[in-house]
Amino acid sequence: MEEYEIIETAATHGANWMMILSMVMNFIFGGTTLFGLIKWRSERKLRDIDQKKEEKNLDVQNFDALVKQIEYQEELLEKYIVNKKKSEELEDERDRLIIEMKRNQTNLELEKISLQKKLTIAESLVCKNSQCKERQS
Repeated sequence: MEEYEIIETAATHGANWMMILSMVMNFIFGGTTLFGLIKWRSERKLRDIDQKKEEKNLDVQNFDALVKQIEYQEELLEKYIVNKKKSEELEDERDRLIIEMKRNQTNLELEKISLQKKLTIAESLVCKNSQCKERQS
């Protein structure tokens, strides 16, 4: 892009010098009036002003696009932070539930052992009672 601008600038300056030389020659030989020179100079200034306005507008548009991109990146970052916090909360909840599940499993195992002991005692008593009944008969 810079090479194009350099070539365009060189061509513009070359054309300007050719135009100036042509106007000087016309003025010397009576073909151009002083009003024509003033008009040409003012038109050239207006073209330069318009070109600078266009460049400024492009710069403003680029800046606006950059600001929007930064705002979008900030939104994404905020969403990431919120999602990360939720993820950590869910992991903490999962860990808490796993600990509770293991505790309940241990309690169930203890209760199972207790019930097996009671069942064993009950079965041994039933056998003794039935043996007693057989003896009584």
